[in-house]
Amino acid sequence: MLLRRLVSVGLILASCAGFPLSSSLAYAPQDPTKQTPPAAGGAQAPDAAPGKAQALKAGQGRGARGNAGAGGGASGANAPQQSGGANAPQKPSGANAPQKPSGANAPQGAPPAGNTPTAPANAGAPGAASTPTQTGSDATQPPQPESAAGAPAEVPAPKPRELRTLVPTKWLVLAPTDRVGRRPFRPDAVFAKYLTFAGSAMPTVGESVTGETGEAQSWREVEAADGRITDDFGYAFATIDLPEGGTWLAVAHGAAGGFVNGVPFVGDAYGYGFGGVPVALKKGPNHVFLRGRRGETKFELREPASPVLLASWSGVQPDLLAGRDVEFDEFGAVLMINATQETTRPMELLLSSPDGYFKPRKFPAAAMPPLSLRTAFFTLERASPPQPNEKPGSHVIELALSARAGKPFTKVALEIQVKDVTAARRATFDSLIEGSIQTFSILPPSDVSTRDAALVLSLHGASVEALGQAQSYSAKPNTWIVAPTNRRPFGFDWQDWGREDAYETLAAALRLTGADATRVFLTGHSMGGHGTWHLAVTDPWRFGAIAPSAGWSSFDTYGGRPDGELAWLWRAADAASRTEDWLANLRATPTYILHGEADDNVPAKEAHDLEAALVAAGGKPLTHYQPGAGHWWDGDAAPGADCVDWPGIFELFRATQSRVLSPEFEFTCPDPSVNASYGPFVLDQPVEYGAPASLVGRWNAERGELAVTTHNVRRLRVDFSRIESVGVRVKQFVLDGQAVDVWNELRLASIGDPTWFVRETESWSQDANRARVELAATWRAYSDDGAPRWDGEKNSETCGPFKRAFARHFALVYGTGGSPAETKALLERARADQQAWWYRANGTPAILTDVDFLADEARKDRPIRNVILYGNSQTNKAWSTLVPADSPIRVRPGAIEIGAQRFTGTDLAAVFVLPRADAKPDRPPYLRDPGVDPSILNEVPAWPLVGVFADTGVAGIRLGYQLSPFSSGVGYPDYAVFSSDVSRSGDGGVLAAGWFDRHWRLQPGGFLRTVTTRVEGSR
Repeated sequence: MLLRRLVSVGLILASCAGFPLSSSLAYAPQDPTKQTPPAAGGAQAPDAAPGKAQALKAGQGRGARGNAGAGGGASGANAPQQSGGANAPQKPSGANAPQKPSGANAPQGAPPAGNTPTAPANAGAPGAASTPTQTGSDATQPPQPESAAGAPAEVPAPKPRELRTLVPTKWLVLAPTDRVGRRPFRPDAVFAKYLTFAGSAMPTVGESVTGETGEAQSWREVEAADGRITDDFGYAFATIDLPEGGTWLAVAHGAAGGFVNGVPFVGDAYGYGFGGVPVALKKGPNHVFLRGRRGETKFELREPASPVLLASWSGVQPDLLAGRDVEFDEFGAVLMINATQETTRPMELLLSSPDGYFKPRKFPAAAMPPLSLRTAFFTLERASPPQPNEKPGSHVIELALSARAGKPFTKVALEIQVKDVTAARRATFDSLIEGSIQTFSILPPSDVSTRDAALVLSLHGASVEALGQAQSYSAKPNTWIVAPTNRRPFGFDWQDWGREDAYETLAAALRLTGADATRVFLTGHSMGGHGTWHLAVTDPWRFGAIAPSAGWSSFDTYGGRPDGELAWLWRAADAASRTEDWLANLRATPTYILHGEADDNVPAKEAHDLEAALVAAGGKPLTHYQPGAGHWWDGDAAPGADCVDWPGIFELFRATQSRVLSPEFEFTCPDPSVNASYGPFVLDQPVEYGAPASLVGRWNAERGELAVTTHNVRRLRVDFSRIESVGVRVKQFVLDGQAVDVWNELRLASIGDPTWFVRETESWSQDANRARVELAATWRAYSDDGAPRWDGEKNSETCGPFKRAFARHFALVYGTGGSPAETKALLERARADQQAWWYRANGTPAILTDVDFLADEARKDRPIRNVILYGNSQTNKAWSTLVPADSPIRVRPGAIEIGAQRFTGTDLAAVFVLPRADAKPDRPPYLRDPGVDPSILNEVPAWPLVGVFADTGVAGIRLGYQLSPFSSGVGYPDYAVFSSDVSRSGDGGVLAAGWFDRHWRLQPGGFLRTVTTRVEGSR
């Protein structure tokens, strides 16, 4: 378990938007591209989540597997892709008790509300300097400071002042010039013409732009009544003229985001009601681009109420149980926004309880780079033990930010629900992905729960809240209903980090409920129906039975993905999402398919096709197609909503027994980073990366013979003791025709550890039962003291593809060793990724300078976290520490070398993933404590990775805004090198891409564009 460092340094804040601060706050101007040197104790320590230090208990909230969407790309400005369950039912209510929806309507629920001031008219015309009209609204009363005893101090309340809102109403709009969709490199003629290079001319009325479609489009002027743009557009552009510079909060309703003066910001495409992200405006004309339209669009700028804000509209909080404490601490989180152009020092988060229900607490709050976001964490502790006769209700907590021992300067109030033990409720856990607090919902059994109860994991549809999902069910005897969040109501289509959220939720729920881990079932609706298919085909052994409802197969069957020159490569990097290709994995999995025949959102054809393919693969699914029913439907068959609470589903779950090895079995692993396990087997290392690996087995229990045939498997782990735990002894193991006398040669009765088999050329050598069998020179699974070791090769937990790097408490580290322009551009890139991740994944990874990162790492005895690196070997001072010296990709200003190929220009970029060069094989990099959780001693060890966004110059840095790393359905292999030509031709700008082999060297078969002379992109 990571220890959270408590920090004790004061706060330095700069003035915001040209307005004076409270006299209680000192400020000191700083270079926004430089960070205030950390005080003693270390500011911005990359061990995420300061503030949880004294709250975490051993083992709390840890993920099931210890490793790590449609829409926004790296900048957060990419358009969310409407997919599968993207238009799922309306939100089930998170506020009401379970009740049956009526007709075809889903249960209702409202997203968190944002503060939406009245929109003023803007007198300025786009493309010309103009002064926008402003409106004012009363500012909230600043919080009163607390005395040492926690009581409000007697100080005069400052006079409220009006906060301004700017809403431009005159825009230039441009019809789409390029095809949109799930693409790793998006052609974007507008970005290429106006945004790639600093100082480019801005759009004018009538100016034409030609992109990928080949059809010229012209900018035209539109009047946005009430600030709302209703016209279709690919891009919208406006100029706002201001008499003074400052920081504002940009709110883009219905748009994925855009650029203000060339700097990206994330929008609110899905209409969550969020209150905006900070942007810097200058005196004079300010240029605004919007892109990624999703319905009606409105853009506004809001004046922040204080230099650092607490955003109640983006928080996480648990529900408490009336009359009961739970075993684990109750975590919560609230978003902090640094609405200044300076780096803050660490602050304090003060928790108070107006009615005295909770104990007042103080928590450290992390330092924040300019214009960035950060999550502040807190725990709830009742002031006195709950009484058995306590009634359900609610209590308000107040959270305030202050400088250390200073006066609070901003606060929010959150309502904490106290619920009956029988009601659906929210719980929270600490995520291993980036160290955030995440939530899930639980519906308890209808009877007195026992420790061997079953657990049903229910995946919600797009736009649906997890609590509403749980409330759509009726309580079941001896069965827990658990609904993860997918990180957000739209999230990641239950792929990528949405899949990991489901596994982390499952681990936390099993620990919280005490349910039987061998009786776990999987179901879901719409996007969650797709998630059910996806999780099940990639990890078939984990779930006793599955029941997809209104589910779609993949992005290739539902919605489609754009083709391109290298479509085969990107889809191979996202192979696990092609559900239809892996249905044979479900031959032995009891399956119930449910769908409305009149579904106009996810056509019933999706279910019929999946059923037919599963039957052809040898499965025997049960099905029900409801005549006349649409996407979300209800009737009299179930107490809950019939389309999820269907009786036949739960009859199948109750009748399903624990899984055992079938006489005939098979498993295909599309990607070892997604899941390489099938019961007692781990397909730990393929021969060729980027291609599926598989095994087919026959098990004769009477003779004790287990025969396995493999394809594209180099390293295989077999847990014979797990097979024998069901009372059957393996007497002979036959691997690809080579017989092994397991009992006599491996002496498993004395050892019981997993055995590793490593393919050498065309034969097999066995190794790895400590001190019993001679270890092969190429692999050691256990050291003398029994701790896992790493031999530097890839394994199923330490490998690509590139998106795998966003896991294990990852931090964003940008370079400061280049020119001021490069440092500024790198910070903006890291900040854009943080905003995009926050909007999509409800978390805020730490942003660190290379200097601060190195200073903190020097205090550790081993590297344990993943790092996302921005820059190159000259501009990022952490490069030589993190990137192996023998990296097959070498990047410096003006050039990228990959193998023997060299590309030159300042508009080049690359993405790649490698193991951290400072990994220490003799010190296991556990994020969990083996002393608390001994089961991880037999896991495949996960060593830290470095994911690199490399560049050769400022134009190369800005190419990162054309990527979509946080979009589900978009795959990147281990590496890709590209030029600014991607803005004009997509895949045509990719210079090289592919996979590394098991030694992290270039694997044959990748793509390499032969370039003799390359002309650098021009303005």
